Amino acid sequence: MANPYVVQIEMSGQHFMLLNEGPASDPNPSISFMVMCEDAAETEING
Repeated sequence: MANPYVVQIEMSGQHFMLLNEGPASDPNPSISFMVMCEDAAETEING
């Protein structure tokens, strides 16, 4: 069994971490985002 791996990249000034669980999971079209914020106010929608 292959080991999972992590790759960190930067695109347009944004940092991304790509995770691969290896052969333990079937491929699927899902994606998840984790947003790092200094405080809860950054997550508020201004509109």
